[in-house]
Parts: sequence; C-alpha cells; structure tokens
Amino acid sequence: MNKTVALCGCPNCGKTTLFNLLTGEARKTGNWSGVTVDVGTGMLTSRFAPSADACIRICDLPGAASLYPHSPEESAALAFLKGGGADAVILVLDSCAPAQGLYLALQLLPLHLPLILAFNMSDRLKASGGAIRLKGLSRALGVPCIPISARRHENVGQLIKAALSAPVSQGNIPFEENASTERRLALSQMRYELIDRLLRDFFSFSAQTQPISPLDRIALHPLLAYPLLAAVLAALFFTVFGLLGQTVIAYVSSVFEKGLTEAALLLTDAHTPPLLFSLLTEGLLRSVANVLSFLPLLLLFFFVTALIEDSGYLSRAAFLLDAPLSRIGLSGRSFFSLIAGFGCSVPALLSTRMLPDKAERERALRLIPFIPCSAKQPVCLFMTALCFSQNPAFFLILCYVLCLLFFLLAALLPPSPGKVSFPTLMNEMPAYHVPTLRGAWNAMKNKTRDYISRAFTVIFFTSLIVWFLRTFTLSLTLAQDAQSSLLFALSRVFQPVLAPLGFASPYTVAALISGLLAKENILAVLLIAPVQEELFPSPAAALSFLVFSLLYAPCLAACAAAAQELKSRKHMLLSVVLQTVFAWLAAWMIFTVFSR
Repeated sequence: MNKTVALCGCPNCGKTTLFNLLTGEARKTGNWSGVTVDVGTGMLTSRFAPSADACIRICDLPGAASLYPHSPEESAALAFLKGGGADAVILVLDSCAPAQGLYLALQLLPLHLPLILAFNMSDRLKASGGAIRLKGLSRALGVPCIPISARRHENVGQLIKAALSAPVSQGNIPFEENASTERRLALSQMRYELIDRLLRDFFSFSAQTQPISPLDRIALHPLLAYPLLAAVLAALFFTVFGLLGQTVIAYVSSVFEKGLTEAALLLTDAHTPPLLFSLLTEGLLRSVANVLSFLPLLLLFFFVTALIEDSGYLSRAAFLLDAPLSRIGLSGRSFFSLIAGFGCSVPALLSTRMLPDKAERERALRLIPFIPCSAKQPVCLFMTALCFSQNPAFFLILCYVLCLLFFLLAALLPPSPGKVSFPTLMNEMPAYHVPTLRGAWNAMKNKTRDYISRAFTVIFFTSLIVWFLRTFTLSLTLAQDAQSSLLFALSRVFQPVLAPLGFASPYTVAALISGLLAKENILAVLLIAPVQEELFPSPAAALSFLVFSLLYAPCLAACAAAAQELKSRKHMLLSVVLQTVFAWLAAWMIFTVFSR
C-alpha cells in the first residue's frame, strides 16, 4: 500500500510536532507563521503503520491561516493541495483555540479532498475543563474528527487509520481562489457565521481554558516588558559572543591550527611542489579550517535562540517590537531575521521568506546586511587589541552602538520614496513551554545543515579565489611577496577612493577587497602586514576602518542569498552599491569627527 498523507494546519497548532512524531524526523517547529515554508516529507514509521507492507509518505505543508495566497507559505500549501499530490489530508487544529483552524477547514471542504480533522492538544482542553462534542461536529462537517495529543502520542495511530479511509469532503461555502475582494469578504462573513454556530453547538470552554500566564504579567507588562526583553537579548549575546563563545572558538581554532601544521609537515616530507603545497595548505585546507572554526559560534547561536523560541517567548518579543519596527517599514515578524543577522547574514536573509508582505520582505533583505554578523567580530577584537587596548570594553560597545545608529539611519531612508509599507502583526500568543534540549539540538542541526549546504560551497570557492589573488602577479607568475600580488595590485586601484577615510595602506585596502569574498578574510590579510601597528596612523583612522568594514557590502555568500530571495541580481547589485556608498559616508563622518 503506497499512500501520501498531507499535514495541513494553522501556525502553532502542533502540526510539525506531529510530523516529527510520525516520521521520526527533526523538522523545525516554531511559534508563528513562516517558520517552515518548503514542503517537508518523510516516511511513516513502522510504529504507526497500519500494516507491515504499508509505505506511507507524510508531507508537512507550511503553516497557513488561510488558503488565499497572501504569503509564500499559503501559496505553497494551496499549490500542493490543488496539485493532487495527496491521497488524504489531515488538518491539525488547536483544541483550545479552534476558531482559526475551523476557518481553514471550511476552505478545505469544497476542494473535494479526503479530509480528516485532528484536534491536537485535546489533553490540555480536557485538563482545563473544556470539551468538544466530536460526533456531532463530524456529522455537521461531514468529515471524521479525532482528538489527539502529539506531545503525549495519544490517538496518533487511530488518526492514521482514519486518514487512510477518510471520505471526500463536501462544502456548502465555496472556495474561490480568484474571487473579487467583495466576494471574498462575503464568503468570509458566511464562514465566520458558521464558525460561531459550530463553536456554540459543539464546543464548551472553561473560563480557565486560556488563562493569562503569570509570566505574561511580566513579559507583556507596559513597564517591565522591555527591560526583560533587553535582559534576554543581553543573555543571548553574552552567552554566544562572550567568554563561552570565545573559549569555544579559541579551542577549535587551536585544534585546526595544529591540524594544518601537521598537514604541512606531511606535505613537506612528501616533497610536494611549492605551488601545490601552497594550494593545499593556504588554499584548500585553510579555507576549510576557516569555515569549520567559525561553525561553533553559529552552533551556539542557533542552539540558544532555539531554546528561547521553543519556550514561546519569541512571539512575545515580536509583539513588543512590532510598534517600533513598524516605524521603519517592518513588523514584529522580522525580529527573528534581524536577530539571526548577528549570527550570520546568510540564514538571516533566507529566513525573510517567512514575511507575508512583499514590501516588508524586500526591506528586511536590504537592512539585514547592515547588522554586524559574527564573522566580523574577530576584526573588532583585533582592532581592540591593536589600537584600543586601554579601554577594550568601551571600544567594543561603541562599535556596536555606532552600527545600531547607522542601521536606524539606513532604515529611515527608504530606497523608493513613497513605496514604504507599514505592515501589521497579527499573531497568536503560544503557551509557554519548558524548552527541550532535544528540540533545540534538532533545530540547531537543521539550521546548520541549511547554512552549510547554501554557504559553505560559496565560502570555500571564494577562499580559493583569495589564495589565487595572493599567490600570483598580474603576469600570472608566482608572487615573490604580498606587495607584488594581484590582490595588492587591485588594492592600489582603490586606494584613492579610501584615502579620505584615513586609511589607505595596501594591506587595509586588500583586506576590504578580500572581505567582499568572505568577511573572515579581512583579519587574515591584516595579520600578514609586516608591521601591524603602522596600519592605521591614528585612532580615528582605525575607528573609521572598523565602521567601514562593519557596514560595507556583505560577503559573496550573503549576496547570493539576497539575490535568491529578491529574485533579481540587478536589485541585489544595486542594494550592494548603495550600502557601500552609505558605509563610505559613515566612515568619512566618523573619521572627520574623531580626528579633530
């Protein structure tokens, strides 16, 4: 028996948790729309299979509150359902808050699909004193209704058996994808009236079904909410970028340095030709080591953010930041992407696809590169040790404050005057959960896998390009020293452009050119300078260089991700040029002010 069963449902109904249980997969779960956009697939485990020869594929459709394609996830869900790829559809509903799920059910009914309604979290509803008269509801809708608990594994096997024999649905209220706005409003009114009757006739809720959590009395308090949010973000950054993160990076880097030394000795003993030796050690092995030594910081960042997200607090943070973000054309939904930008721009840019508003999505794509990613942090630490060792903490705080100010300045300057949207956030607050280490570990693995698959190859090949530029001259002969290489020949072309910023050393310019390929290369080039103390003639020049390196064009991997999400290389290139011009103006202003 070969069957395909699709899981459909509103955001935060437990759909992906059910998918993970059915398939044994570690699919990402989240607390608002858009956490998963692509259709996830997996095979039903033998634990829930109705027979030994059953081959059942489970498809996890993106969370969507409606089938009208207002967002990428709703478009993906509708396209899959209309394509006839499923033999049965399981619609997962939140038993404690079923209204939104019932609205989606009324849109699914007229599509004539084998449909079954799974009322998830039924144990919570029962514990709170509520109940659902499922037999009467099933007769009213004409489809089976099964109470389940994905977390407690209750009635899941019964759900699969019922899905494989589910009847084709029939709906009295049509679903018209291309209907006019007036027609959609009329159909929505009919659905809401029917939902009101269904809730009145078949549902009973205790006054304590959805109590106000004691935590929300603090997390959403008019005065206490923002200090708590600041404390949570501070804990996140100090955990990832503080002593723990730096200790992990230092240890991993030392391991790779030992490995590179051992590899160099082996190649030397094998009498490897000089050019091949340089390619293997400084090109291939060094590029792999750079990428892998950077991964621990990303892993730690993804793990900690997964814990915060799994607790349910991230939706509260999005709600709190919705008002200030709306002033710059974003909504609270973009909060997750902005925070992810401090870890790495690539996954942050890719996560913007969760934003349903196109204008907001494009605006977020243009603003995220202004956020200093963790690949730039070693540059900050190097500059601190080199030029500002007297007050390192003050200098680091100053750098990030300046970046925040310039980010806000860039956000207040719309790329297309008159076309800035001010989207609103409509988001259901999920219940608080004690975050699980297993869930955070799975989320970390999924995000890291996505990062490696999309960014590793780009970073790897750009490292080879940097090696080529540093190894050969303009005549494609081996460079005798760094000053005669292609990289420094290019840097001399751009020296006049960067001279007004206070730094025009061939090494600093070459570092910035290398940073266009991968930000990790900035520090690598600075470290090869014969006298590093002479790179910057004044503290103002050092601060100007750091501001420019933090704000100018993103790395090639981030550019590729932006082009993919913008669906336009032209728009991506225009955005990169404008950001670099903005960085030049910011660095010039910093140099002018601090050199007085």
